[in-house]
This record gives sequence, structure tokens and C-alpha cells, in this order.
Amino acid sequence: MEKTSPDQPIHAGINTFMRAPYIPKIDDLNGYDVGVIGLPIDYGASYREGAKHAPRSLRAHSHWEDLDGGEFFDSDTGGIVTAQSLSIADLGDVTIYPTDAKRTNEGIVNAVSEIRKRAFPLVLGGDHSVTYASFKGCHAALTEAEMPMGLLHFDAHLDVEQSYGVMPEVWHGNPFRTLIDEGLLDGENMVTIGPRGLIAKKWIDYVRAKNITLFTTPDVQRQGMQTVIQQAIDQLRKHCKSVYLTFDIDCIDPAQAPGTGTPWVGGLKAEEVIPAMRQLSDLPVKAFDMVEVNPPLDPSGQTAILASDIMWNYLSFSMPKKSS
Repeated sequence: MEKTSPDQPIHAGINTFMRAPYIPKIDDLNGYDVGVIGLPIDYGASYREGAKHAPRSLRAHSHWEDLDGGEFFDSDTGGIVTAQSLSIADLGDVTIYPTDAKRTNEGIVNAVSEIRKRAFPLVLGGDHSVTYASFKGCHAALTEAEMPMGLLHFDAHLDVEQSYGVMPEVWHGNPFRTLIDEGLLDGENMVTIGPRGLIAKKWIDYVRAKNITLFTTPDVQRQGMQTVIQQAIDQLRKHCKSVYLTFDIDCIDPAQAPGTGTPWVGGLKAEEVIPAMRQLSDLPVKAFDMVEVNPPLDPSGQTAILASDIMWNYLSFSMPKKSS
């Protein structure tokens, strides 16, 4: 199936990511650079549900973008940059069992693993609990030479808490603690960028005990995003052979990204995050997820548009080639 013609209006055709062809079977993904999978889940959210609508919204608001190797004038530097030309397939959504998180996670692990064996997984969450199973799936598909796999984590929160009330065993407050506890992720191989405000001391104590590298929003403001990203790259390349990239949209100032379930005042700026995505070409990233976009909280679609632009900038300028 061919993608919707760029000569057609952006609202025409099947609602797929960047108007890519819909491929219902992962076995048919061979030959594509990127495999897009949706995880419409928000039962792992402890506050303000709605992230389950994000995959559909992200697809709808990605229609104006293509990955066709275009040349662009960079107004920040005054130079000309050339985007990668990539072939994308949209695989639709993983089957969700809202009352059976374990069964859903098994489906996510299998889907992401099979995508990773054939192409680069681009994962559309969903609340941040989805990263647990998506990371496991990517991890399962890697070779011994690609281990260990680290994590680059953009977020307003640490997500290293423990179990919480009636939430599932893995919820959006503890995916990384769970991965560390299960031995799939070493804290020394994790970099978190963007937390801010008052943070419970016990979670900071955990971060320090596990040697997780933390750059708060004030750190970014003091040092500059470019410097912070270079330090993150150096840290991860020193310890890891591959990296999983997870982007929680609430790391960005809610004035710019209001459609998220757990906003926190202040935050990173879109105008510094987007160039940061272009700076990551030196990292051997094996999968990328976008999480915590909450469309019902932003009827304008501003947040989904920004999330789509963040993904486009990463794919266009930083995604590793198939040979890497």
C-alpha cells in the first residue's frame, strides 16, 4: 500500500503517522527504516487520564511532515541542513487489555521486539508505564554486541517510585525502578533530563544510590541545553553500546505543552528541545517512544503538534542508519 500522495490535502487518506502506508503485519516490515506502533494506554496514569487518545492524535497532527530528504534553512545557525530520507510503515496499535496489564505488556514486548529486528521502532504512547514493556521488547531483540542498553530520559519527573495504591504493578511513576530492579537497566546507564520543583528526598536518594545521571531543568538553564546533551552523550557512550530514548512531553513547560496529565510549572523550552533532538546523532539509539501526550486536555492540538515535530527532528537528523 502506498502512502497518501503529498499532493492531496493533509486531511485526506487513512490516519497514519506522517501519512505512511499502513502495514498490518510486522512480517511485512522488512525493507522499511521505521516501524510505528501505537500504545493507547492510560490505565498506568495516576492523575488525569486521556493519554490513551494520543496515538490517534499524534498521527493526525503529523500529516504535514515528511521524511523525504529535504533541505532546510536553519534560522538558528543560518546554515542549510539536509534531512534524512526514510521509509516509514505504520503498524497500527497493539491490542490493549485494560483490565489485564500483564497481558498487554506481553503484547508490547513481542511487538517492539519484532519491529526492532526489522526496523527502528517509533512508539506512540500512552502514559509512561508503556516504556517498561517497550524497553523490554527492544532489549530482547538486541545482540550481545549491542549490550548493555542505556536509557536517555526526558521528563519532569524521575519515575523511580514504588507501587502506588490501586495502580497496576507497573504504572507511570515506576517504570525505570522496575527495569532496574529486574536487572534490565543499570542506573549508571541512565540519564534523566528535565525534573524540576520540589522532589521527595527518598526518590533523590534512590537516584544517587543507583548512580543515575540527573540534569534538572535548572541545570539546563545554568549550563545550556547543548552542553547538557553533550554530557549525556558522553556518559551514555562511555557505558553503553546502545540506547533507548524516551520522551515524556511533560518535560516541556506546560505553557507550550498544556496537553499532559501531570504538568509542572516551568520546564524545558520547545525551542531548546528541538535542536537537542538534532544533536543526538552520536548516540546508538535503538528505539524512541513519545509518551504522556493527553489530547483531551489540549483541544487546540498544540501539544500533539509539538510532539510530532520533536519526533520528526530526531528521525530527520539523528536516527542511526540501518547499518549502525
